[in-house]
Amino acid sequence: SGDTADIVALLKLGVPLERLEALYGCQEVRAAARRYVKSGKDRQRSTVGQVLITRSVSSKREALEDEQFVTALLASLEEDPDDSLMDPLMLTPMTDPVVLSSGYVVDRTTALHPGGQLRLRQCPFTRVPLEPKVYPVVFLALQIKEWRGEER
Repeated sequence: SGDTADIVALLKLGVPLERLEALYGCQEVRAAARRYVKSGKDRQRSTVGQVLITRSVSSKREALEDEQFVTALLASLEEDPDDSLMDPLMLTPMTDPVVLSSGYVVDRTTALHPGGQLRLRQCPFTRVPLEPKVYPVVFLALQIKEWRGEER
């Protein structure tokens, strides 16, 4: 229906499930969310799926009894994140992004030794000498937590 398409579009934008339930009703939003998780191909679908199975006992039961939903949710959790959440040097998902003095963002473990000293003397991308400081990239850390399904 038209409402289902609207609900899916709003889910893709990150509108919270509880807000959509207040606007469209619980049953319709939950059904649309299950369909979205099964057919979606973006990183938002794992977040929607995780929220859906933690909303209520009845919502959890409905979702977990739907084999296609469970399969799609598990597949979305195994997917690599968006490129902006990947360490460009190690090609792995970042956990604690920091910005180098050259302006490039890498994971803290890539930039620093466990003792806190810089691992690199020059930027691996520009060859510019690096200052011995890195700074956290808070907004990216929040996106990573969201992708991992962790609380903010």
